[in-house]
Amino acid sequence: MWWYRLAAGVAGATLALVTLAGPSLAGGWAVTTIDALPDGGVVAGRTYRLGYTIRQHGQHPFAGARTAITLIAPGSRDRHVFAGVPDGPAGHYVAEVTFPFEGAWDWEVSQEPFAVQTLGTIAVAPAASAVQSPEVPALSAASSPVSGWSGLAVPLVTLLLLGVAAWPLVGLLRRRRLGSPPPLARAR
Repeated sequence: MWWYRLAAGVAGATLALVTLAGPSLAGGWAVTTIDALPDGGVVAGRTYRLGYTIRQHGQHPFAGARTAITLIAPGSRDRHVFAGVPDGPAGHYVAEVTFPFEGAWDWEVSQEPFAVQTLGTIAVAPAASAVQSPEVPALSAASSPVSGWSGLAVPLVTLLLLGVAAWPLVGLLRRRRLGSPPPLARAR
């Protein structure tokens, strides 16, 4: 009956590997840093050219990502998606982003083939608090990075699942190495 535990451990490890293979095959993880936001803050109804850089493994600029900035509306949780396009050096992208109304907006960046990175919450001032300008302001490249742990989540969860799945195998190998027989089925 000990081989049932062995089979269950192997099946669990295989399931974990198959489930998490997609993100792993994508080349690991990436971190996105946002170029500096305007000094006066972000105002509702105004369009901003939001620049950002995607770095694979937090180091190497990654060109060729399918990317967008997603704004998540306070209250309704409606999603507003603004596609990013390559701009300037490799791995740098720009999205023209408009916050439709004031409030505390959650936002994130998709950086396919990598996992989505949450950027936190940003306070958006009401439109009446600033004079509208017809031009689209560019955000300066003086960097105030916004980064998160989301890029590390897949590798950490993979290691955790592999450890849990392998635990019965470790016990079995210890018993065999120490010379003790495998556990017997309970007498009925």
